[in-house]
Amino acid sequence: MTDLYTSEDLLARLRVSPKTLNTLVARGLFPAPLRIGHRRYWRNDQLEAFLDAMTTAPSSPATALEPREAHDGR
Repeated sequence: MTDLYTSEDLLARLRVSPKTLNTLVARGLFPAPLRIGHRRYWRNDQLEAFLDAMTTAPSSPATALEPREAHDGR
């Protein structure tokens, strides 16, 4: 059986807030969870593959959450 992580597990492991986790999932920057009842779970193998990809990628998903420069319309 594949190990599953709960939201609480991920928040502690990744050291992010619930809002950040939800934003990353909504933007497609983090693997989608499995839904069992009203709870969300992430498969360990998908999480490990994602983390491995992030360590070799030139930028991380966190950069997607950085404030964007204001566009003045010029």
